[in-house]
Amino acid sequence: MKYIKLFEQFVNEENYQSPYIKNEKVTGKVYHVAGEPIKALNTRPMWFALEKEHSDDGWYVNMIENGGANQYSAKIIGKICDVFEDRIQKLFQDNGLDADEWVNEIVGNPSAEIVMGLDGTKLLIKNGFAGAIYSDYDPRDFQEDLDALIIFNAKKSVKSWKLEKIWGNGFRDS
Repeated sequence: MKYIKLFEQFVNEENYQSPYIKNEKVTGKVYHVAGEPIKALNTRPMWFALEKEHSDDGWYVNMIENGGANQYSAKIIGKICDVFEDRIQKLFQDNGLDADEWVNEIVGNPSAEIVMGLDGTKLLIKNGFAGAIYSDYDPRDFQEDLDALIIFNAKKSVKSWKLEKIWGNGFRDS
């Protein structure tokens, strides 16, 4: 039955509801991987995996191949939207913007200044959103996509920040 409901959500896009959001809140932990340890969160945007498996088998493994990996978990506070939702698509359209173009910019991992300068980012913030779920490439198979999360101001919206595991700099995960 669970799979039928998920299938119906994707087939009937008019009623699409992200499985990661309930009442504009992210329902579970999110995961961020960095090459260097993060000593303190700042006001810059941050990207997150919405499932530990995506982080473990994707971003974390890829970062190890680059010499070091630090995986963090967190809880997100603040309103979060999914750009696939009809109301968000309409919000972009009503403001003369294309949500797909905004996603294409975000997927390229632009600098913080570019992210915050994008009209789509400004629109979402103006409408009270702390971040957005969008479709990104799957770090386990770059030919596939999966949902990811961008938070616009990590210092304000990321809570319960915790180092999960580390690889490199003399440390190895368990």
